Amino acid sequence: MMWVAGRCRATRRAERPVSVKGIRLTAPTWRATCTAAEHSAVAVPSESLRRNVGVVFQEDSCLPWRTVRANIALGLRKSKIDKAEQDDRIARVLDLMNLTEFAGHYPAQLSGGMRQRVCIARTLVMQPRLI
Repeated sequence: MMWVAGRCRATRRAERPVSVKGIRLTAPTWRATCTAAEHSAVAVPSESLRRNVGVVFQEDSCLPWRTVRANIALGLRKSKIDKAEQDDRIARVLDLMNLTEFAGHYPAQLSGGMRQRVCIARTLVMQPRLI
């Protein structure tokens, strides 16, 4: 399957279209189609787009049996990034989210806002192009 990126419009569907930087995507299928031949478009493999999109849910989704550091590192576990780079990314995101001193704490020991920052950090550590 290929994704079309460029000046495109979503096909008419029951779902509400989402617009991101001139690309209109239809949720939940997230497909875009060009409606006119004069629009410039680039085909992008769907796997590439899927890896570059991060999702943060409104309700925190921290795993209660993992520390803050382990929750943030969850997405990096299956990546092909070496351990030193993973540790560096985690340290930078912990600092960015002001969670460095809470790296060893469990989600039950954090406030709701701090748990949400852990979830945001878990997404940011993957360095997605779109959140």
